[in-house]
Amino acid sequence: MNETMSDTDSPNSNSESPEDDFIQLKPIFELAQNEKVRPTTLNIPRKSQNDTGTDVDFFTKQEKLQTEVRIALVQAKEMARMQMQIERQLQKKSPISELIRGSLEKIGISFPEDKRRLSRQILTEMNIAQLQVIVNDLHSRIETLNDVLVGHLMERDDLHMEQDSMLVDIEDLTKYFSRHL
Repeated sequence: MNETMSDTDSPNSNSESPEDDFIQLKPIFELAQNEKVRPTTLNIPRKSQNDTGTDVDFFTKQEKLQTEVRIALVQAKEMARMQMQIERQLQKKSPISELIRGSLEKIGISFPEDKRRLSRQILTEMNIAQLQVIVNDLHSRIETLNDVLVGHLMERDDLHMEQDSMLVDIEDLTKYFSRHL
C-alpha cells in the first residue's frame, strides 16, 4: 500500500528537511503523460516530530486512513479505465470474429484472418446442415459465456456483501473507540 516512511526511518527521526513535512501518496501505476487525469499525489502535513506514539489521536489516524482510502478509490477508477484501454489496444482481433472463425473451421470453411464479417455470398453458398452446425456451436458458446457471467456476478455479489460486512465492523469499532477514549 502507500508507505509514509522507509523501513530505516523511525517516527522520532530528527533529520528534517522541507520534503519531510509532507507525506506523499503515489499512484499504483504510472499514468499516461498525454491524458488529462486527476492529480496523482496528495501532500498531507505530518504531525510534529515531537509527538510520541501514545500522544497520536485515534481520530487523526482514522481521518488520515480515510483520506488515503478516498485517494486510492479515485485512483482505482482511473487505473481501471486505463487498463481497459490498454487491453483493448492489445486485443487486435474481435472476439466475435474469432467465434465465427472457430465455427466455420468446424465445418471446413476457412475464414481469412484479415476479414471481420461474413458476407452474404459465403452464407448463401452453405447448405442447411452447415448453417445448423454454426448455429448450434454459437448457442453452446453463448451458454458457456452466460455460465461464466453468472459465476462472475455471484462472485461480485459475495464481494459486495463482504465489503458491507467490513464497513459495518469498522463503524462498530469506531463507535466503540469513540465511547471508550
